[in-house]
Amino acid sequence: MRALYPPIRFVVLLSSYGWGAAAVKQMQEILDPLKVEVVGTLEVNGPPTEENIKQIVEIGKLLAGRIKGVS
Repeated sequence: MRALYPPIRFVVLLSSYGWGAAAVKQMQEILDPLKVEVVGTLEVNGPPTEENIKQIVEIGKLLAGRIKGVS
């Protein structure tokens, strides 16, 4: 991401971890210089549950709304 500087304005950060949750924080640090809006984040411990999948779908809807300029 830092090397390419893609022309993105909105992102969603999703992470699945086993030992410790640190990926989202690291991704945010990488994205800070790019001045992108983080629409949503979700960190899941282990495999996603049905509830996690519902949360991912909702975050996806938020992202689509931001891209379309709705919200």
